[in-house]
Amino acid sequence: MTDFTSVCALAAIASALLLPIAKREKELASVISALLYLSVFAYAALRLGELIGVLQSSLGISEGTAHIDVLLKIAGVSLLTSAAATLCEENGQRAAARAVELLGAVETVLCAKPILDDLFSLAERTFLR
Repeated sequence: MTDFTSVCALAAIASALLLPIAKREKELASVISALLYLSVFAYAALRLGELIGVLQSSLGISEGTAHIDVLLKIAGVSLLTSAAATLCEENGQRAAARAVELLGAVETVLCAKPILDDLFSLAERTFLR
């Protein structure tokens, strides 16, 4: 938990220090803010990778079983979509941010296809007997 606290504190301090810079040099502050955001995102992605390993080893899950891999892919899509949309919006590109969010929603549904296929086949077996 100390790494998490350190990253959050660093982000908060850097954001506070960016306020005076943003008043004079808006473009520079935007670039620094984007780099800060990408750094925090990289840390989150690293932690997600660790979570995948912990879940697979502790639950005894091999690749492609119990749909845990699908759920973890969806979590990754969610993180990446959020990061990209936030960066677009911070740079004044609201329409691009909404397009990225739409793409993320579509990608989530596509990632969930194996689960949906199993649900539909279960419903078919259950109700069409």
